[in-house]
Amino acid sequence: MTLLDRIPSGTLVAVDTAPWIYAFEINPRYEPILRPLFDLRFATGLNRAGASALVVAEILTHPISLGRHDLVATYRHFFQDAGRVAVWTVDNSVAERAATLRVKYRLKLIDALHVAAAIENTAAVFVRNDVELRRVTEIPVLVLDDFLLQMNAP
Repeated sequence: MTLLDRIPSGTLVAVDTAPWIYAFEINPRYEPILRPLFDLRFATGLNRAGASALVVAEILTHPISLGRHDLVATYRHFFQDAGRVAVWTVDNSVAERAATLRVKYRLKLIDALHVAAAIENTAAVFVRNDVELRRVTEIPVLVLDDFLLQMNAP
């Protein structure tokens, strides 16, 4: 089963920080898993991506520190395309849900905020690459390493 098999066409897909970096900076390990999502779903409009504005801050930090203005511009261009990606604010409802998620699952604040933003904005799934959020039951969490193992299976 591929990542696309787990993402219903036409749904909003929340994407955590690492998958954006893997896709845009062409991580050789994870880019093959993510490329179909970006090229066949987000680029064509079959699915729309979503992320908290805090994800944008996390993504831009390293390229800014390296002076990679080209990469910063690439990220900015993508995140300004409202047809492909929704950037969610962290308002009181997201903050309150994040607090509840932190207590219920003992999550780090940043993870709880990302997941809360996805839930509050009715994303169908949350794509990331950290198993810690698997215990969250309010939204299906798709962990990239699970699909990496399937790609490498005989």
